[in-house]
Amino acid sequence: MVSLKEYKAYANEISKGVHQYRLDVRNLKRIMTYGRPAGDKVEEDYLKRYFLGGKYDNLDGVKMWKDDFAYRKGQLKGNIYILVGEKEESKTVFSCHTDTVHRTGVIQNVFICPKDLVFRTDSGQCLGADDGAGIWLMWELIKARVKGLYVFHRAEEVGGQGSAYMAESLGFFKDGHYNKCIAFDRKADKSVITHQACARCCSDEFAED
Repeated sequence: MVSLKEYKAYANEISKGVHQYRLDVRNLKRIMTYGRPAGDKVEEDYLKRYFLGGKYDNLDGVKMWKDDFAYRKGQLKGNIYILVGEKEESKTVFSCHTDTVHRTGVIQNVFICPKDLVFRTDSGQCLGADDGAGIWLMWELIKARVKGLYVFHRAEEVGGQGSAYMAESLGFFKDGHYNKCIAFDRKADKSVITHQACARCCSDEFAED
């Protein structure tokens, strides 16, 4: 037999789980509603609303800033950086990119297909989970106050220009402090890159972990 107290506690946990699931679905849909080609007004409006609109100004232990990267299109400059904790507390960089491969900027209808419970869109363009899902994952880590430097780089889908600016102009890793970078830009939870540009970028043990 289950007591009334135990049943209420169980029901409360189930209710919390359902509520969190609904929040996750809503937040993912909101991110993927924006088709964001690099430098397009839709991308810039998205960044102004969800990154530069004071979202992080009053969060304890969280700092945000931009660099001077400029893409050939658009008016808004800068890769976006968010530091959780002090620099000395973590040697990890988390990264994703803000643009998508949409042909044009679009506010699209995103829905969950009842047949397979997968996000889809009826815009005729791509869903934009690359890299909308990465943005969502990094926001969740920031909300959970996971210490590290979070980099949201620009103009990735047009030749990795934002990240190249970081590497070449800022000498990003030259001081030797950060010793690992995790890019949320892959599919599912088994697609982990261990080699790129004909060279190893992390050990098999690190990837498996």
